[in-house]
Amino acid sequence: MPSDYRLIIDGTPIFLHNQTGVPVVGGNIHHPTTTPLVVVADDWRPSAPEAALVTGGDDQALMALSYAPIVEPIPLLCRASSGEQVAQILATLNRHATLTTAPAVLWCQPHTTTQPILFAISRVEARALPLANGTDPAEGATDIAITLRVRRSPWGGLASLMTLLSATSVTNSSATSLGTLIGDMAAEGQPLIVRLDTPTSQRPIRVILASIHSRTTATIGSTLTGVTTMSGSAFTASSSISAVALRQSDGLHLRVLARLTGITSPTKAQIRVRAETPSGGTLWQGPWVGLDSATATQLIDLDGTTLDMLRVAVGSAPAIVLRAELRSIDGTSVTATLASLEALWCYDYASIELASAMGVGQRLYALGADAAVSGGPYLPLAPAVAQVADSSDIPTQPGRIRGQLPRAVVGAALFVAWVESGGAHTAADTASLTIQTAPLWRSVRTLS
Repeated sequence: MPSDYRLIIDGTPIFLHNQTGVPVVGGNIHHPTTTPLVVVADDWRPSAPEAALVTGGDDQALMALSYAPIVEPIPLLCRASSGEQVAQILATLNRHATLTTAPAVLWCQPHTTTQPILFAISRVEARALPLANGTDPAEGATDIAITLRVRRSPWGGLASLMTLLSATSVTNSSATSLGTLIGDMAAEGQPLIVRLDTPTSQRPIRVILASIHSRTTATIGSTLTGVTTMSGSAFTASSSISAVALRQSDGLHLRVLARLTGITSPTKAQIRVRAETPSGGTLWQGPWVGLDSATATQLIDLDGTTLDMLRVAVGSAPAIVLRAELRSIDGTSVTATLASLEALWCYDYASIELASAMGVGQRLYALGADAAVSGGPYLPLAPAVAQVADSSDIPTQPGRIRGQLPRAVVGAALFVAWVESGGAHTAADTASLTIQTAPLWRSVRTLS
């Protein structure tokens, strides 16, 4: 099909390129085949953004990438019927030149593509110029050049989200593959939109979401009875846990969760974990973490570490052992069974905390992307937002995000877990989970 370039302001499309390839003298800029405008540069495409590299350390290792908005010109030919129409066209294009106008959209669909890529526009400036050897527009010229200068998002997106998982029942503390991803940024991480409906039995007050490379659940089944020491008593250690993932992918860190059962005096107890070498050497020791009030079962976040020392090529199969300790904060006798330790090799990890528990029929939304304008592209939302809504999607309360909402990364899975008041955790509980992503492109691409 012919190339299709549009500028959409306040929901009204302005066709920048006549889809017949020839501008119609005095035509309607709001009609695809009669517009007096064409893009004149051969094979013009939105330019790709150049990443700003965030580095650190003595070797200036790459730590992050950031992208700034792009300012670029779009060269147009205009064939108006009169000087008055020239003025009207310029006024229409410049209608987005104020800071109070809603974001505009640049629609780009070259003739080789099957779907448009959309860019968010924060400023538009149109200037009329004379054609070579032509009359100046100020002197009444009607065949003129227009330089349309736009400030746009560094990435392009789609007008709809890509659904990776739709209203699927998942169990508490489970991981779901994100499957096949599209988009130029899938290797760097693209925004996710996660919806978790109120679970079958529990009423969550905290939800854990993580994009993970892999996970290991270490069954422990060790009980400490009548602990009064404030220095800590050790549970049985886990068996060896592979850390090969640290050498397979950059950007990973270890996050450890503990599942405790049979707890007495929980508010007087704290737990911490160490990552050790298989021979017993300490690699990392987490902070002491206080327990909540539930006595039957709790899921405790024990923090995490990058374990950079295991990334170097010493030994063919890096591995760790996890060893947790329990202590009393004031000498009160405490008892607990460490049922399991969950080792998550994470790209991103977030804990979403709510002021009050989710109610029946409610759903939690974790939003890493949004469409700033109706019909516009879904692009990263900064900062990300979490909120609870009722069955009509009317927000009822915000969620506080600790950490970074998970992103869609090639080969990754989404880990989800929840606890209710008192930190109570029911491993067999289920909830409906929907996962969507906003694919991103550096420039236009052929889509199918």
